Amino acid sequence: MIKPHGIKIKETWKRIEQAFMGHYAGKNCVEIVEHGGQNEEGGPVEKLVVHIYTATNRYRITAIDKQGLGYLGCIATSRKPRAGENWHRGSDLPDGELYGGTFDKIIEAIAAYELVKVHFRAGEQRTEPSTMDESPDNLPRERCKIGGTD
Repeated sequence: MIKPHGIKIKETWKRIEQAFMGHYAGKNCVEIVEHGGQNEEGGPVEKLVVHIYTATNRYRITAIDKQGLGYLGCIATSRKPRAGENWHRGSDLPDGELYGGTFDKIIEAIAAYELVKVHFRAGEQRTEPSTMDESPDNLPRERCKIGGTD
């Protein structure tokens, strides 16, 4: 596997490994698409493009560092078109300077993008977050589904 070698790029790669590969080792959910590159003058540019796959979406994280000016961004794309459509829906997720704060916003956006609505049976009582007491034991964890699976 290609390992990025720029300081900011290396830090970004480490955070991607920690966030997506450590816990999911062996699941092959991360793919390095591009590494390295050249600027308009032919000089080297530190660049890393990674795809992260879930059951329903692909996330493209792009990190670029040109002589200390960095960019980090993410694009979400559905892996399958909806019925009757011949395109894949997508969304821009957070982007900004190449630093940890931007990466944290991207991780939060990916988590939010993967959450799906829970459908309750007719007559089932629903606990609203504002009425729950602060104890973690009272949180209805079974109500949260990740990745679009039932």
